[in-house]
Amino acid sequence: MKNIQEILKKHLLWLRDEPNGERADLTGVDLTGEDLSGINLSSAILTGTNLSSTDLRSTNLSSTDLRSTNLSGADLRNADLSGTDLRKTDFRYADLRNTNLRNANLIGTDFSSANLIRVNLSQKFLQITGIGSEKRTTTYLFEYNIVFCGCFKGTLAQFEEQVMKTHSENPKYLKEYLGAIAYIKSLM
Repeated sequence: MKNIQEILKKHLLWLRDEPNGERADLTGVDLTGEDLSGINLSSAILTGTNLSSTDLRSTNLSSTDLRSTNLSGADLRNADLSGTDLRKTDFRYADLRNTNLRNANLIGTDFSSANLIRVNLSQKFLQITGIGSEKRTTTYLFEYNIVFCGCFKGTLAQFEEQVMKTHSENPKYLKEYLGAIAYIKSLM
């Protein structure tokens, strides 16, 4: 693979529509712990890339393909991820303070234990952490009426049905989940 600095240089030329420019394609590349802060990676291809613990502060990742990317523990403060494809992206323990996620595709995204203070979203979502037998994070996307919890993905009605089946013998967990469901319904 080419040197990362060379790829980034050519990508910048591509963004400016200059000669010798080439769109960055870092599919599946391991960039763990790299310092990519402040770089313009808009419209790059980063599908399946390992960006865990990477410094991406103030990085422009707008309209980037980040499907199935590992961003666990990454520092994304003040980053622009607007219009980005984030399906099945791992943001566990990432710092997303002041990050722009407007119009990003968040289906299947894991925000467990992520810092989401002042995140800019076009779609509204709610996360409830530490409930149920596994103390997982339950995420509800209002725009899509989708709940993510562990390996469960479905509508709020399907989630409620699954909770009733799974936890009917354990009133403590049943009460926790039904309380979360009631809270989500109260916000609709």
